[in-house]
Amino acid sequence: MLNILVAGPSSGASMNPVRTLGPAVAAGNYKHIWIYLVAPILGAIFGAGTYTVVKLRDDEVDPPRQVPSFRQP
Repeated sequence: MLNILVAGPSSGASMNPVRTLGPAVAAGNYKHIWIYLVAPILGAIFGAGTYTVVKLRDDEVDPPRQVPSFRQP
């Protein structure tokens, strides 16, 4: 709801890019379409970068532990 209240005046409160692109293409209205094309791509890049910094750094610092084997040679 907060997202709609904040973005509503500028975007018509459409949070789904496909829901906006379909009618825009059908009507030939491309005035503010760039944000619906650029924002998901930038969000994916930012999310992948954040995941790499937060999650993958922990995996590099801690080497995998060796589980002792109980088999006799």
